[in-house]
Amino acid sequence: MKKKKPNPIALLPIVVFLVLYLGVGIYFEYIHPVEGQMGFYVMSVVVAFMIALVVAFLQNGKVSFDDKMKICAKGIGDENITIMIFIFLIAGCFSGIAKEAGGAASTANLLLSIIPGKFAIPGLFLIACLISMSMGTSVGTISVLAPIAVTVAQNGGFNLPFCIGTVVGGAMFGDNLSFISDTTIAATKTQGVEMKDKFRANFRIALPAAVITFIILIVYAVVGREARIGTFEYSIPQALPYFIVLAMALVGINVFVVLGTGIVLFMIVGALTHSLSFMTAFTSMGAGSSGMFETIIVTILVASIGALMDEQRSWMSTADSRLSSTLSKFTSAASGAAWSGSAC
Repeated sequence: MKKKKPNPIALLPIVVFLVLYLGVGIYFEYIHPVEGQMGFYVMSVVVAFMIALVVAFLQNGKVSFDDKMKICAKGIGDENITIMIFIFLIAGCFSGIAKEAGGAASTANLLLSIIPGKFAIPGLFLIACLISMSMGTSVGTISVLAPIAVTVAQNGGFNLPFCIGTVVGGAMFGDNLSFISDTTIAATKTQGVEMKDKFRANFRIALPAAVITFIILIVYAVVGREARIGTFEYSIPQALPYFIVLAMALVGINVFVVLGTGIVLFMIVGALTHSLSFMTAFTSMGAGSSGMFETIIVTILVASIGALMDEQRSWMSTADSRLSSTLSKFTSAASGAAWSGSAC
């Protein structure tokens, strides 16, 4: 099999994406901020990738438009891309029904009821880590725990930004190690590695930062005053599916089995505790899967760009080979002519 040569020109679509997305985001976030608008949301990541795809299509004029469409179709139809899309959909369903069933809130309230009020902030950090690892989403975790953090800050007299920042930090750490996070799934499937290997690699990077953060929070709690954070309502059955899902993921069970089990458990628990009805169960799963649509579209666009970039690299390698062959023949002919001339 002929080895493909590196071709920097094939990376042009990615360069265009980075310049557009990061450039526009930095400009509107730091140079010319717009009130009420986050800079990195001015240009959608989908739009940036679409422009990069157009650039990829414009490259390599030797290949027809129809052939390029076929190349994109083959890239999108790759086994890993298909698996990723299916996992994104079922992960969205799991996240939606888990949130609607009250599982995340019950888990947080259960742990806060156990933790002494003085250590509520370190407790929030651990709770955010746990729930984010179980849900596979940092944003979803923050949306669930932020109201609880506000209540803890108000009842305990803690600094509100400090409590919210603690939740954000824990959610980021948990999402970094989650087996069902969309970024984890994308990273492992595209690089051909096992999720447990990615977990080990991230664990060595993220754990030291988490340990240092937790120690600082513990010191803050020890030197601080006693606090009463009040009582929180929780349901052990509603919290139980989270612990089961987390344990299954850590053991290394197939992600489809883990997510499917979680959905079934939350449907059963929701029916038993009356936190879910037939309508709300399926509505929440639909809303959760809809939240993954942008991620799926980005996956399709990136797969198309990657396939076209690979084709561009192959074409350039072939062109280089042909050029080298032509130069070689020309050199040989010139050498032969020179030798003939000298012989005469």
